[in-house]
Amino acid sequence: MIDCRNLDVTRLAARLYQGSYPRTPIRPCGFQVLVLCAKELQQRAPEAGLRVLHCPLDDRADVSFSRSEWLRANRVAEEVVDLLGRGARILTTCAEGRNRSGLVNGLVLYRISALNGAECVEHIRQRRAGALTNEQFVEALCRLPYKLAHQAPHRERRALHRVRSIAQYLD
Repeated sequence: MIDCRNLDVTRLAARLYQGSYPRTPIRPCGFQVLVLCAKELQQRAPEAGLRVLHCPLDDRADVSFSRSEWLRANRVAEEVVDLLGRGARILTTCAEGRNRSGLVNGLVLYRISALNGAECVEHIRQRRAGALTNEQFVEALCRLPYKLAHQAPHRERRALHRVRSIAQYLD
C-alpha cells in the first residue's frame, strides 16, 4: 500500500504540483503525468497509466543555463499546459523540488495565467519553501513580461482559451 501523505509535493495550481523526485509509485496517488527535470534522475521504473515527460536540466551554480535548456523547458511547459487543459493531474519534479521543477512550473503558470514571470516566481516561492533559488532560472523567468491573451502565439492562445482564467488554477 502506497502512503501518498509521504510524497514531498506542493500544490501550485489545480492539478499542478511540484516536488522532489518520488522514490515510490505516484500513479496510486492520482497523478497521470510525471515531469522529470533533474538531469541526473531521468530513469524510472514504468508505472501503468503514468505518462513521463523528460526535461533534463542542470542546476549547478558553476554551469551556465544554456539556450537549449531554456528551449527544452519551454517545450515541456507547452506540453504540460496541453495536458492540464485535458484534465491531467501533473507532478513536476527534480532532485529536491526547488529549482528545475520550479523553472518548468513557472513557465506553465506563465502560460495559463495573466501573471508575468516575476509574479510566477513569487507564486511558487509562496507555496514551496526554498523554491527557485537558482538565480539564472529566476532571471530567465523574470524577463517574461505581462501578456494579453490576444498577443499570445497561436498555440498558447489555444491553451489560454482552454484554460480560461487564473482563478481556475490558483488559490
